[in-house]
Amino acid sequence: MQVRKVLRTRNQRCLNGTLLGRLAKSRYLTGKLIGKSARNALRLAESISWRKTREGWLHGVVLGSLEAYVGNMQSEYNVSRGRIDFRHKTTNPVLIELVVPRHGNEQCPSMNTGELAKLCRVPYTKGKKRILLILDVARRKPIPREKLKEAYARTNAGRGRFSRNVVTVMYFHRDEEYQFRWKPYKVY
Repeated sequence: MQVRKVLRTRNQRCLNGTLLGRLAKSRYLTGKLIGKSARNALRLAESISWRKTREGWLHGVVLGSLEAYVGNMQSEYNVSRGRIDFRHKTTNPVLIELVVPRHGNEQCPSMNTGELAKLCRVPYTKGKKRILLILDVARRKPIPREKLKEAYARTNAGRGRFSRNVVTVMYFHRDEEYQFRWKPYKVY
C-alpha cells in the first residue's frame, strides 16, 4: 500500500516536470500568469531581430503563452471604441491591451489615451479586470516606477457621462517589472 502511494507521488512529480504538466491549464488569469507570459515574450524578443519586435508579432507570442497557461483567450475583442487585444472569456473576464514601445515615449499616457479610454469604458460585466500591458523591448534602461506612475496620475479618461473603471498598468523590462493602478477620474 505504501509503495503505491510513493509511486503515485513520484509519477505526479514526473508529470509536473514534463511539458504537459507545465502547461496544465489554470482556471483564472492572474497577474503572475500575465507576468510569466510577458517575461517569455521579452526573452524571445531579445533573441530575435529588432524588426520582429513589433506589437503585431509580440501579440501572437503573448496570446499563445496565455492560451497555453489558461485557455479561453479571445483576440481582438470588439468594444464601442475599437478593439481590445485580449479577453479571457470566463465568468470573471479579464481585458488586456498590449503596448510595445519601439522609439522614445510610446509608453507614456499621452501616447496611450486611446487604449486607456477603451479599457476604462468597458462595462464591469464585460471585463472585471483591465490591464494595460507595457512590454519595453526598445530601451536599454527601464523607466523608474515613480516617473511612469506620476505621468499616468496626471491623465484622465476625458469628459462625458460614462462609467470609469480602474486600469492596472503593468510594465515589463528585462531588468525591472512593476505594476500600479491608474484611476481615470478628473485631475484638478
